Amino acid sequence: MRRSDMPAIVKEFQARCLSVLSECGSSREFPLYYSRLEEVKRRFMRELRAAPVEKLAVKVRPSRYPGEYSVKNMQRAVAEMVEGKHVAFEPGMEVPVVVSDMGRKVLRASAADQIDAAYYRHLIEMAWEPFSYIIRKKGPDLTAFFPALI
Repeated sequence: MRRSDMPAIVKEFQARCLSVLSECGSSREFPLYYSRLEEVKRRFMRELRAAPVEKLAVKVRPSRYPGEYSVKNMQRAVAEMVEGKHVAFEPGMEVPVVVSDMGRKVLRASAADQIDAAYYRHLIEMAWEPFSYIIRKKGPDLTAFFPALI
């Protein structure tokens, strides 16, 4: 999934983590901010179910018509959903959806009352990985990427 297709809640999570790191005087101080970053992560995980639909919407662009897919994947499910609503579907169109059950590929156009919280937690975990790596695994020197912190 491209960053541009990520739900707004994941982008907000990443922006908040970067905001916390921007308070560091240098990259050597990153480990000192780990507990604050973890708190940001816990807060976003807790508030998933209360998030507005607009923040949970995943942008999906099916590249084919529903009958042209040989496997049941997210793109096929979106194409079927759009076609089932008797809307003119064209491959390549962007469709924002809320994931209700990723395992069964159940998607909704707007209902946030029944979200697949595990799917959204997984997206936040994926977005968390770079921060965790930088701080806990003693990753590479990132001063070149954060020149304002030197």
